[in-house]
Amino acid sequence: MSAEDFLVDATTRHQIFVQRFAGGQVKEMLGYLRDLVFQVEIKLAEASTLSQAQKLGINLREIRELIDEGLEAASGNLLANTADFAEYEAQFAVKTLNAASTVEAVLPESRILQAIVTNQPMELVTDKATQRLTMSEAISGFNRKKSAEITRTIQNGFINGDTTANISRSVRSLTKRQARQADALVRTTVNHISSQARATTHKDNADILTGEMFEATLDSRTTIGCAALDGKIFGFNEPVFTPRHWNCRSQRIPVVNPKYAQPSLSGKRAAEGGPVSGGTKYASWIKRQPKAFQQEVLGADRTELLRKGGLSIDKFSDPVGRTYTLDELRTLEPMAFEQAGLE
Repeated sequence: MSAEDFLVDATTRHQIFVQRFAGGQVKEMLGYLRDLVFQVEIKLAEASTLSQAQKLGINLREIRELIDEGLEAASGNLLANTADFAEYEAQFAVKTLNAASTVEAVLPESRILQAIVTNQPMELVTDKATQRLTMSEAISGFNRKKSAEITRTIQNGFINGDTTANISRSVRSLTKRQARQADALVRTTVNHISSQARATTHKDNADILTGEMFEATLDSRTTIGCAALDGKIFGFNEPVFTPRHWNCRSQRIPVVNPKYAQPSLSGKRAAEGGPVSGGTKYASWIKRQPKAFQQEVLGADRTELLRKGGLSIDKFSDPVGRTYTLDELRTLEPMAFEQAGLE
């Protein structure tokens, strides 16, 4: 076994803690959102007569202030926990490097760590483009959009002549959808903090490392793009970074220079269906899965290209993880389509 296997094992197990921390932050944020809805419903209930309702519908300043204050409180709690969490993640990175190498790793200064975590933008791949935004920008954008959505729902209700009770129900329905978006925001932000804190630590210890290895999660929820990047080695400042997309669970693992690696280390890698060897990559792992599972992850045509066309999963995406369309793949790999019987 190798230092790489050990670091994959340790980091994967640590990710359980990261997800639990994120879950706690999600629970707190949703609590703030529930309180926000309650306060808005109280304000709406005050419009018990038609004239009051019409007045409230024309002048939404008080409700808009309630919404903005509630969202600010919800996101402010997340931002307040950034510094301590970032430092904890950096300490974890140092601890695991010390266990995997023969050289003592150094811990970044707190002020530098906090500045990098706060100011370094996330680079999140979407269907149309790559979003570059800092943690604060992501949270501010969420607050702005959600405030506008709630306000617009209330305004439309009054314009349509709905009762305040119906408007309250519409607001509750809307915030349920917003809760899922809040969950994605918090989990992605937490993974960004974790990734940046560890990346900063890796850069400060570049003399004992050779780069970082992209590690995707071995399960059916992993995107094709992340699966295709699994096991690839990148320079410290070289994309693709994590989180790679909203709700991304992928990580970048430090690669210890062989001359500094501790000998005789071992480790396992968590996977759907049970742990596997630390050196297992997504490309080889998915080939061993049942056809139904492969179809769930890849779709029917890509499964045939994998099973009969001779293509590995890394062929389904470009070098930065953008998934090729089937038409693009057909142009790049015409023989594979012929072998798979896909005309």
